Amino acid sequence: MARLLFFLVCVVLFMNSCKKDIVFDKELVIKNSKWSYNDTLNFDFDVKVTEDIYDMYLIIGHDENFGFQNLYTKVTTTFPNNEKNSDIISLNLTDNMGSWNGECSGSTCYCPILLKKETRFLPGKYRLEFSQYSRSEIIDGINSLELKIERVKEKASE
Repeated sequence: MARLLFFLVCVVLFMNSCKKDIVFDKELVIKNSKWSYNDTLNFDFDVKVTEDIYDMYLIIGHDENFGFQNLYTKVTTTFPNNEKNSDIISLNLTDNMGSWNGECSGSTCYCPILLKKETRFLPGKYRLEFSQYSRSEIIDGINSLELKIERVKEKASE
């Protein structure tokens, strides 16, 4: 009985140590899997702890038969002081061999992309706006975008 109890305690401790410290996680579904130039996806989040270091991920949900290897997006960040910064980025959905990055289940794939590694935030409210920036007015086969922010280090030192 003591061995079983010890084993269970070890399993619980191991499982807790593997938990990620997710501070923001929101998924926005794209209606009918058709992303238009007119459809901007907005993620609003508030940062209170500024000493910690974070990783920021974008998880793209797409159809398994999506017709492109990458996805061009325009990302506009609004900072707490209302300054804005826009970038056009190419998000690679496949590896060099043409296989989907991430995991596919059924006819849907989820591709995690690291947007920012080990970054800090100023305190306040942020907005990230994603709009599709391809050659086509409507992209068929993009199901969702999910923004996930994970605390990777607490109380960073200079």
